[in-house]
Amino acid sequence: MGSGYFISCTECDYNESMLLGQGMAYCYGSLNALPKRTLRKVRALEKIHGEAFLNCLERRAYRCPRCEGIDSRDWFEVQFEDLKIYSGSFRCSKCRVKLEDITRLIDPNISKPMKRPFDFNTPGIKEEKVKLLKKLRCPKCKNPELLIMDGICWD
Repeated sequence: MGSGYFISCTECDYNESMLLGQGMAYCYGSLNALPKRTLRKVRALEKIHGEAFLNCLERRAYRCPRCEGIDSRDWFEVQFEDLKIYSGSFRCSKCRVKLEDITRLIDPNISKPMKRPFDFNTPGIKEEKVKLLKKLRCPKCKNPELLIMDGICWD
């Protein structure tokens, strides 16, 4: 089950909604679920590393370190017969700078499975969350106060 979030700025009219996580369509493990360009690259890598298997496909949140744009993309991880792993990395469509994965900032339970519900008192988690929060600003007006609200469950 995936989750949906609404992100809005407290100072300007910036609003963004995004779906994160995995829905039922993401669970089947077929390489054909990958974008065509990525699938071509995986097929070329199969000639070197052997047959490929889709380990993970999910929606993740990203932030551009230059323009501070926020977006969600389909992240994937493919493993080959020789155990080499190929995974998604993305660039900003405006700046062409490599995007930072901020999924755990928006929903800490998505990108790294945790054995128990998210707890700010877990060692290291609080410091990571505070550090990331200082980076996340409104892409439009640079206000450091963005409201992040969950409100959608998708499958």
